[in-house]
Amino acid sequence: MLEQVMSGVVDGVVITEGLMLVGGIMFEIPILMILLSVVLCRAINRCVTVVAALMTLAIIAINNMQPDLDNIFFMVIQIAALIAIIRIAWVWKEESRA
Repeated sequence: MLEQVMSGVVDGVVITEGLMLVGGIMFEIPILMILLSVVLCRAINRCVTVVAALMTLAIIAINNMQPDLDNIFFMVIQIAALIAIIRIAWVWKEESRA
């Protein structure tokens, strides 16, 4: 595996700058969502969370067109977690103002 990474081709996939950018975006979305969940009001946060989760689902699907067994394992866990996040955000109620 290390030799493949060093050559720039992993399992037949050429590691390009675009691919590295997509990987970086995938890592940054959850970090950004943690920050936004603290600073945004709940109504806006709900919409942003659903959009971010759907974007992440799309990236996962696009990057795993021919997954191997370990990718399928991680993909199932990620998809289940993202669906749970969307569900929680969708039913999130506004805080009552006292």
